[in-house]
Amino acid sequence: MKSISREREQGSNYVLKSLVGLGEEFFHNYYDEKPISFVSVFEKPLLSTDDLDDFISSRVLRSPTDLRVCRNGSAIDLNSYSNPVNTSNASMGHSQERILAPESLDGLLNKGCTLVFQGLHHHLSQMMDFCNRLSLDLKSQVGANAYLSPPHAIGGNHFDYHDVFILQLEGEKSWTICRPQVLSPNEKTATQADTPGEVVLECTLNAGSGLYLPKGYWHCCETGDSTSLHLTLSTANYTSSEWLSAAINQFINEDPYRIS
Repeated sequence: MKSISREREQGSNYVLKSLVGLGEEFFHNYYDEKPISFVSVFEKPLLSTDDLDDFISSRVLRSPTDLRVCRNGSAIDLNSYSNPVNTSNASMGHSQERILAPESLDGLLNKGCTLVFQGLHHHLSQMMDFCNRLSLDLKSQVGANAYLSPPHAIGGNHFDYHDVFILQLEGEKSWTICRPQVLSPNEKTATQADTPGEVVLECTLNAGSGLYLPKGYWHCCETGDSTSLHLTLSTANYTSSEWLSAAINQFINEDPYRIS
């Protein structure tokens, strides 16, 4: 990965261009508007299964904060891959988090489960560095989760309340994207119980290719004949009404304005 100083020499939106192959054109034609598939031009992969092996073996991971497991879009019982946290220390209270049992993960993959490594921008230096640089291009915070899936695993149909960039790192995965019934949805205007609109994009991602999905677009996926690793980059692209609502809430919660 090139240094930040080298990227600045290349001009604005360098990291975004490396990711999606577009700069200002992306903002004008796609950002917060419609999905696009792309091929990235990074000199080397942002993340590998070897990196995740090192991540698991080098630290104590907590579930579901650091890692969760799902199959066919549904969460797997924490008891099958984690152990209770010792809460004998009164200051810890009754934590619902559990300590990951790494020896259970291979068995879960063999049973068709997907491992979701959460918040990698907090844990891995290369992910922290990349997300920070992409956030400068997007002018929005960026977070990173990684999905390690066995062959023919299925990701259930759903939408997100934030924009996402999906980057395939290893293997392949097929995606179906459907139009939202509510544009730029939030928890008050749309739920996962809603019905997706018509299909607007179908594609298969191989290593180095990816998708951008504005919030609200339904998506489901299926892994190919080999193990798949993909990275999901989430960014909070707030609408004008959401910014206004947040400003009003902050305003009315200030002490001087809560006095009649």
